[in-house]
Amino acid sequence: MSTYEAELGIAYLDFVASQEATSTLTLYHNGRYMDLVNMMVEGTWSMAQGADGYDYTLTPDSDSDTKAVLSVAADQAKATYTPDGGEAVAMVSTASSGPKAAMEMKGTTPIPGQEVEADVVGQLFDDGSVKVVASAFGQEMELDAGTWTMGEDGFTVTFTFDNAGEIVSAVGENGASIQYVQAGSPIGDIETELVISVAE
Repeated sequence: MSTYEAELGIAYLDFVASQEATSTLTLYHNGRYMDLVNMMVEGTWSMAQGADGYDYTLTPDSDSDTKAVLSVAADQAKATYTPDGGEAVAMVSTASSGPKAAMEMKGTTPIPGQEVEADVVGQLFDDGSVKVVASAFGQEMELDAGTWTMGEDGFTVTFTFDNAGEIVSAVGENGASIQYVQAGSPIGDIETELVISVAE
């Protein structure tokens, strides 16, 4: 822990209360935490093996704030937050809450004035939403968003994008794909094939 304690904290575990979306708790890799279950409490954490995972003892910086124990399941998907003298709060990992990626689309597009291409990736989420991003040089930017629906045939996907409009998938030599076209995107005009596959 002494290796990391002087570093700027990077979120290590992040939980939200099952019944209250504003009650969150974040543990940082440098041994610090931010507790928004009991108001806004900052402090340090220590860890010990628990019955089904690990128990994190949360010690606030201020003596007037409440100590707590966070019992995290072995798969880190769920946790129980128990403040000193208070009632236990069921929590879930933010990584396992919200919409999940059901399918994804991948392709590339040239970057004007550069000798490299940007990766174009679309994520199709199980709530019917879709997001398309481009990444290059270690940076990522959102290109488009919208909705998607699966046809009754089980393989035709219809997209309604905010920028690219309506696009229907087709089956070709690369499998199911769409011809994604967007003029005037942040990285220039895009016209590329995005191949659809099940999300890993």
